[in-house]
Amino acid sequence: MTTAPLPDFTHERVTTVTGARSSLHITVALHSSALGPALGGCRLWTYEHWLDGVADAMRLGQAMTMKNALADIGAGGGKAVIALPPGHVLDPAQRRDALLDLGDLVESFGGAYITTEDVGVSEHDMLIVRERTQHVVGLPAADGGAGEPAAGTAL
Repeated sequence: MTTAPLPDFTHERVTTVTGARSSLHITVALHSSALGPALGGCRLWTYEHWLDGVADAMRLGQAMTMKNALADIGAGGGKAVIALPPGHVLDPAQRRDALLDLGDLVESFGGAYITTEDVGVSEHDMLIVRERTQHVVGLPAADGGAGEPAAGTAL
């Protein structure tokens, strides 16, 4: 049973899939594209119920709309969540599968949502996501990306 109520629905699009490879619930919540493609990280986190992950993605996606607008970067807001069941620990193969599933979901947005890293996900994980979509930033500097974004996102 979900513990978190879903936020008021002001989002342009919210999609949750069960990953074809990982069997995990993965959500992308695109809150706004008024200022440009929605930009926001992907959180890999444990939730009591996968619907709690949907609520988290929606809440965080809405916050990213405001954060990106304040930063004046020409991007809207969105967020992705890979919801892990309680006690579930991913081995390296399962982690890779979840990230590939995320890439497929991001690709289905056709460039309207761009993902990057967040809690539980690294810049090196973004290289795996990039195998399925080009709509990803936050890649390692050695691979042409900007590297770890933590300092720049701590607004």
